[in-house]
Parts: sequence; structure tokens; C-alpha cells
Amino acid sequence: MYEDIFELVTIAARKKNLKESTARAYCHALSPFLNTIGKPWQELTIADVDDYLTAKRLAGIMPETYNHYYGALRFMYKRVLKLNWDEDEIPRMKRDRSLPTVLSRAEVHAILDVTTNLKYKAIFAVMYSGGLRVSEATHLHYDDISRSNHSIHIHNTKNRMDRYTILADRTLDILTEYWFSAESPETFSFPVRQPENTWISLR
Repeated sequence: MYEDIFELVTIAARKKNLKESTARAYCHALSPFLNTIGKPWQELTIADVDDYLTAKRLAGIMPETYNHYYGALRFMYKRVLKLNWDEDEIPRMKRDRSLPTVLSRAEVHAILDVTTNLKYKAIFAVMYSGGLRVSEATHLHYDDISRSNHSIHIHNTKNRMDRYTILADRTLDILTEYWFSAESPETFSFPVRQPENTWISLR
């Protein structure tokens, strides 16, 4: 029913040079809103989105989830529907900001020690060692790892900026074991598969 509006959102995202994954996330977040409102997208009003987000907020939705919906709806209303979006009238939810829980070195080693799957163990080690996002880890190439400089070159970041990060000695040892195993591909460290098959979807 809403394939046409999803296509328009995708086109608008490409014009803004957003990643394809961002466009897909927007469409995924828009789907429950459109199904809840239940009317043609050409007839949507600011009142519709205000009522929807207010109901979400009153239902106790987490700020991060609320702002995810908010971003997708704001993009559609401004870029596709060309309707006036007043951020004073429809504000984001403020998040409580607290210090993150940082695992100790012993806890990180304990996680790695109990991980029997070598590929997953290598992924976890790289993420903890260099502070990589999941998407950054799964897009690593063999040539992104510098053994001599003990560094990782990260491409395809969330904000489209390359960066370097550290490579710990134990992480390099685990990666070396993985590369010489039967599980390792010839070129990519952790090849990306279809979403339903990728390790990211494991529960």
C-alpha cells in the first residue's frame, strides 16, 4: 500500500547522499506510523504525526527508539511531503546521559576465553580492541589491518569519515589464528552476508 512513499523516501535519501542502510531504516520506521494512521500518505497532516509521537511518548517508549521514529518521520515530512515541521511544537525526547559501563580487561578476556567460534571471537576482539561499531567490523578488509603499526583502518563509518584505531597484541594473535583457519575467506576479514544469515542477527 505504501511502496510508492517508500520509494520517494529512498530517492530523497539518495539525493541527500545518505547511506542505503539509512534509507532502509527510515522506511522500516515509517511503516508502523503509516499502518497506524491508515490513510493515503498524500493526506497526512502535521496533526497525524504529532498525535502518533505523543502516544509513543506517553506509552513510555525509550528516548533512543522515539528519536529513531522522529528522525524518519521528520525526513519524510520535510523532504517528501514538503510540510512545515516545527521542532518547538514536535520536539525530540531528551535522553538521560550517564557514563557507559566499561568492561575491565579481565572481563574482556573472559568473554574471549569462552567464545568457541573462532570467527565470532575475532569479531569480538576487534570490536573491543578498537572500539568499532558492528557495521564497521563486518566491513573490515584484510588489508585494513596493519600488523607492523598495530592499527586498523576503518572505512564506511557512520559519518562517512575514515579513521584509524589501535590493534591490541592479543587481537592480532586471534586474527592471525582466524586468517590461517579454514573459516577465513581469502580477502575479507568478516564478509557481509544477507541480513537473515549474518552473525549480527543472532540472538
